[in-house]
Amino acid sequence: MPSWLERPTPTFHERWPLSAAIVTVFVVGYALTAAATTEGAVLMTPLDRAIPFVPASILVYSSVYGAALLPLFVARCPRLLRRTAWAYAIVLALAFATYLVFPVSGVPLRPTPAELPEGFLGWGLRTTYRIDAPNNLFPSLHLAAAALSAAVAWKARRRYGVLAFAGMCAIGISTWTVKQHYVADSVAALLCAAVGWAVALRGYRPDEVPDEARAYGPLGPLAYLGLMALFCVGAFGYYRLGQG
Repeated sequence: MPSWLERPTPTFHERWPLSAAIVTVFVVGYALTAAATTEGAVLMTPLDRAIPFVPASILVYSSVYGAALLPLFVARCPRLLRRTAWAYAIVLALAFATYLVFPVSGVPLRPTPAELPEGFLGWGLRTTYRIDAPNNLFPSLHLAAAALSAAVAWKARRRYGVLAFAGMCAIGISTWTVKQHYVADSVAALLCAAVGWAVALRGYRPDEVPDEARAYGPLGPLAYLGLMALFCVGAFGYYRLGQG
């Protein structure tokens, strides 16, 4: 385990640089791996065919874009935050390597343009399909990040973890019902998250850190929910401007 994980330095000096570094690696790595592959395997199963297309679930799926930020709002301990960054780095490396050696095509999974609804939901689905590359699927990196975030929330405070795991399950289901991911993508995502947990997060002992030094109070999760609500309002405002 890298020794820098256990340094007793204030979290204020590391929180945002670490976050910026992880986000940068995610965005750049995702774009580069998507550009490096064009065609891939089709992982369609009878279960994937049986799962219905539910346009309204795009409202849940959209929360994947902010799920990885949850630890910033619940974890106060600098050692836990460093371990979180290390876990994210491990998952990103696993995912990017898999995208390159085993590209998967999600094109057969997606609905046709005629099947998309009108209005805000249809706009959200079309935007998602345009932003999320149809070949960076296995594993679902968004679900892996949500799973790690839930694990960090559990380490910070149990009740935060319970709520975060419920949100992760909803996100996982939405990746199927918006027809963005195969079931196999979710299984691979949870396996990647399990590796990140085992290597970086499992060794963190919550009982060694006072509760108030380990997690933020209720204002932390509420601020996170506020940020997600602001994202939804901004997305709807952008959609409305485009209709004007």
